Amino acid sequence: MNHVYSETDHKSIEVSDQETILEASLKSGINHTHTCGGNARCSTCRVHVVEGLESCAPRNEAEEKMKTLLGFPDDIRLACQTRISGAIKIRRLVVDALDTQIIRDQLASHDENPLGREKDVAVLFADLANYTSFAESLPAYDVVHVLNRYYLTMNNIVTKYGV
Repeated sequence: MNHVYSETDHKSIEVSDQETILEASLKSGINHTHTCGGNARCSTCRVHVVEGLESCAPRNEAEEKMKTLLGFPDDIRLACQTRISGAIKIRRLVVDALDTQIIRDQLASHDENPLGREKDVAVLFADLANYTSFAESLPAYDVVHVLNRYYLTMNNIVTKYGV
């Protein structure tokens, strides 16, 4: 059996060869944040491996992708993807009261997926020339009226051409 000591929680837990650090943490009653459900789609379960990095299995493709995206050093690992053989010491990195409150609020939501969901979206950014001077020269309601006309016109164009 492998062992993880969490400095954050002052707790030692056993980890089987088949378990990730996250699975073992949760099984041991540690409230280990994992917003994406342990699928390497976020970094909220990340841990700093303080000792025993050599006991961690190499990063899989999903973890390597997150490491590259966020520029993680070698000793920062995703608990949801990391398996170990031996003993390690870690520090959880998402742990303060604000982190906990955010997760609690999300879980209390009545949404189908309270922690969010991924969607493919298109974002259009438009820089309106001289907008500041235009907005400052008219009453607020007139500015809103012109912007609404602009948004409606742009929406029609985007919808028509699918761009």
